[in-house]
Parts: sequence; structure tokens; C-alpha cells
Amino acid sequence: MCIFNAKISIVRSTRLLAGILSNGKQLTVYSNYVSAGFEGPGRINMRKLKDKLDKIQEEENDESSNAMILPYPTNMGTDVKLVNLENYKTLFKDCNDAFPTKKQLIKKRSRKNSKKNKLKVHKVGCYDVSIAQSLDDIDLIDEDVFKLADNVRSLLENHYSENFGFLICCFNTNDPSEKHPLGYIHHPLPDNTLFIPTRHEHHKDEEENSINENSNNNDMVDEDEDIIDDWDHEIFTLNTVKDELSGDSTEELYEQLMESIKNKKNYSVSDGISVKQVILPKLNKILRKQAKTKFSVNDYQCFRMKKIVGSFKNCDVILNTL
Repeated sequence: MCIFNAKISIVRSTRLLAGILSNGKQLTVYSNYVSAGFEGPGRINMRKLKDKLDKIQEEENDESSNAMILPYPTNMGTDVKLVNLENYKTLFKDCNDAFPTKKQLIKKRSRKNSKKNKLKVHKVGCYDVSIAQSLDDIDLIDEDVFKLADNVRSLLENHYSENFGFLICCFNTNDPSEKHPLGYIHHPLPDNTLFIPTRHEHHKDEEENSINENSNNNDMVDEDEDIIDDWDHEIFTLNTVKDELSGDSTEELYEQLMESIKNKKNYSVSDGISVKQVILPKLNKILRKQAKTKFSVNDYQCFRMKKIVGSFKNCDVILNTL
């Protein structure tokens, strides 16, 4: 669950990577684009332009402390290892580049707690991060660093009251480094399935958070669940079983693209970069240094991607591993 305290105008391009490491724990990597102001595409309600301009400076100043919460399962243990990926800012670009693409050929032309009870704040690249090993620990966050809405605990209790811990994160705007993905290592679910934290609450304005009930993207829609219209996710996973939510592997997509250009002389399919030779070695170099673990290259079987954009059930994603 990704929860922001202040109202957010834009949260898009959420990218997640998950896989089981050689020590049996799960690595999750999270990244997104957030704007509290007018960055990015979208129509502006001119009636509110003046009010928003008056508030925009205050919103930008609050961005550094606008906390984001990411849950992780604790059935098998509460310990978490944070992974600093500031030296691999291109991780998700490489993940995308691992998948083949089709292209047309072109002919060449010329709350307040005592200081001692507060959760420790870890510096992880451009992030400030605290780890709450249970829902009760949420009350121990350092309010000088993080700002949480009053209803955050009730939101979390609805879905994560037991067997979940939480990362509380915010960007440190005083850090000159570029924004980068945030990684963390935790125990998987008891059945060794991957837990992908995709449930989200962005505190949008009511008129901006309307639901497109006529959406054709209904494969995740459930009449008994809340439907939200701001899914914009790319989920990358290692060694997962093929199903509706895990997406196609690099090899499956290549075969599909080759079939689609059959008898079309003006198209070709370009191979993606190698997961085993490019992505895993870069990740493993960081994981060995910071966490004394790695992905097993010999056990690599497939790399999958699922894009979810539009109106769907607001939920986390659980995937089976091979």
C-alpha cells in the first residue's frame, strides 16, 4: 500500500521489481513519480488556479516530509534490510530494455513521543526511512521527519492489522543526489509467494478521484471492492508462474512479436538486453556488498512484466513463484 499524507496531484509510472533471493528472502524495489504541484500532463481547473498558485509553494516545501508507507509481510519474521540503489538509478530502464520491441524499418536516406521511543530514521540514498515492525509501531514515527494523516492508522488496520510491518519513507530534498529506486529485503509470505505492495491511497481531491465505471479494463474489478482509476504500474518479477497478473516473459513477448510481423517485410523485432548478463550482475554487486546475499543466476528461469493502467480493484498483488 502506497499512502501519501498530503494531497497529491500526480502519482504515475509506479514501477516495482520483486524476486526471491538465494537466502530465501524477497527483494522488493519500488519507484514512482510524484508531484504535488502542476508537473506532468493533465487539465487544470481554471477556477482553482489562483488558490493552487497560492498554495503551491507550501506544498512543495512539504514534499520532503510527505510520508509514503509500504507494507511487507511478517508471517515468517519482522527483520528488514534496506538496499541503497542510488548507484543503479537505471534499474527500471534496464528492466524495460530487457523486453524485445517491434519497430518499423526505415530505409536509409541521406504523533508526539519521547525522543528515545521514536523509530530510527535510516538514510538510504535520497530517502529517509523508518521501519515499523507492526501497526503499533506506526505511533512511534519521528514527526520531525515524517508527516502522516490522522486517518492513516485506520486505513492500515483495514488491510494490514496483523502479520505486516511497514516502511515509512520520504524524499530528503536537502540531498543533492538524484531520485532513485528504493529497495528492501524481507521475508516472503509463508507459501513463498511474492507480495507486491500496489494498494494505494493518494488523498486526491474528490473530483480528481472519480471512477470510470465504464472502463473496459475489468479483469481486476470486483463488485465488492473499491475501484480506483489511477493505476499506472509496471511490475517486474523474477521466476514467477505465468498468470493474468504476472504478465509475459521476455521470451514469450519475443515469440508474440515475431508472430505479429509474420509476412511483414517492413518490420523487425529487436532483442532486449540480457537479464542474466546485465541486470542480475548489477543488482548482485549491490546486494552482496550491502546485504550479503544475491539472486542465483543459475536458478534464473524467466523475467516477467505486467503493465496495469486504468480503473481496477484497489488491492495488493500476490504472485506464485516457480
